[in-house]
Amino acid sequence: MSLLIGMTFLSPFSQLTPGAFVPYLTFTLLCSVRIDKLSLNSAQQKFLLSVSVIVALLCFLAFFRVAIVMDIQESYYQMFPDLYKFMMMWANKPVLMFATHSVAGFAYYLIAICLLAAYLSQIDLKHRWVLLLLSITYSVILVLLLSNTGLALFLMLLGIYSVLFLRYGKPVAVLLVLFSITAVVLYFYQPILLVIDMATDLVVEVLSRKENGLLARFSTESRLGGSINYLTASPVVGVGMTSGGDIAFGDSFYAEYMLRLGFWGYFLVAFVTYGYLFINTKAKKYFFALAMLVFIADLGYPLFVTYRFVFLFPVVIILLNTLSRHTQSGPELK
Repeated sequence: MSLLIGMTFLSPFSQLTPGAFVPYLTFTLLCSVRIDKLSLNSAQQKFLLSVSVIVALLCFLAFFRVAIVMDIQESYYQMFPDLYKFMMMWANKPVLMFATHSVAGFAYYLIAICLLAAYLSQIDLKHRWVLLLLSITYSVILVLLLSNTGLALFLMLLGIYSVLFLRYGKPVAVLLVLFSITAVVLYFYQPILLVIDMATDLVVEVLSRKENGLLARFSTESRLGGSINYLTASPVVGVGMTSGGDIAFGDSFYAEYMLRLGFWGYFLVAFVTYGYLFINTKAKKYFFALAMLVFIADLGYPLFVTYRFVFLFPVVIILLNTLSRHTQSGPELK
């Protein structure tokens, strides 16, 4: 906070934006509280499981444009209505209440990780394989988002699933069956090489699109071009709670942390953020899963100064800690 205030006085701009103080205040408060001893009871866990089922169902209903779901979303969704209509109505991306594919991707990834943790735990559920299926379902939803974020997080989950399947024997058979069914469907409905070409073209388009994605965030011709030019000319002195010229905030770590706090300010924020996750996450495998999410998110959407995730992260960490206390350590899961 003191660094943010100090940079405000050093900033070459005179236009104050005091609202920038709030995200950093909530970030400071979040990282000042220890939550590693907290836990959720069985009823709370089952409630969150029910919510994950409902969200997954709504995602597929929205993707297949079921009228009642689309009508409710269009009638009652108030935040960024133009962006929502582009994502849901035109691009057919199941973002639901999250507005953008980036925010939706981060949320779906966290849900997938929590479901995977529940599958590995001794949660009181007769058919725990359903939890694994739900987690994989969310990885599919990530692909349906058709975004850099969705693709990156899907690949991360794919790596996590691979490690899981190598460690535990029985789920490998389930994975082979799923891949076999997918291969048969592709064989009868589309030539395999055509599917690969379509997927390759889609990945190239998503990564190279100038309106969005990586190129849009790291190019001087993008919306953030003014921010890049400012940081190149003045890397040490941030703008704090001021604005001016053609600089723009958000959409990447440099356009938020570095722009407001200076070059070294980003590393201070990163140290506090990863330290918070490390101290409060009991099972270090989940720490790495969350840390990788934050790292990828910082390329396009800084999470810890986003009010939705400031409140979501503590819930996720407490749930993961609760589940990790009851995780099986044996070689086989059912």
